[in-house]
Amino acid sequence: MEAVSVHLGPPVCIIDADPAVRDSIAAVVDLYGIAVLSYSTGTSFFNDVERLLAIRCVLCAAQLPDASGFDIYRWLSARGIDAPFALMLSRPSSGLLRTAEVLGIKAVLEKPLLEPARVLDFICEPAH
Repeated sequence: MEAVSVHLGPPVCIIDADPAVRDSIAAVVDLYGIAVLSYSTGTSFFNDVERLLAIRCVLCAAQLPDASGFDIYRWLSARGIDAPFALMLSRPSSGLLRTAEVLGIKAVLEKPLLEPARVLDFICEPAH
């Protein structure tokens, strides 16, 4: 008998140009039975997100080939999509952290994401 993966609830959206980052986060999240949608660009996310009824949360790289994580956060906010949002940074700076705080971004995660528990804590927060 083959194992069947059951995904409950709305998906986690992962937006990162690096396929290794997307795949590693997706693999961990999938183990918990949570649906995952992953995107390599802001455009691919924008083209898909308006078709989704709900989003559990968004984990987004600070820099993408065609947008910044801040652009994506603002785009979601402008459309009334109030999904919890985590910005993933390779090199956090006080300026980036301050901008994230001012915008109201829920979490900032430092890459490489060596602490899967921190990612899961964000994804599984009761407020989601």
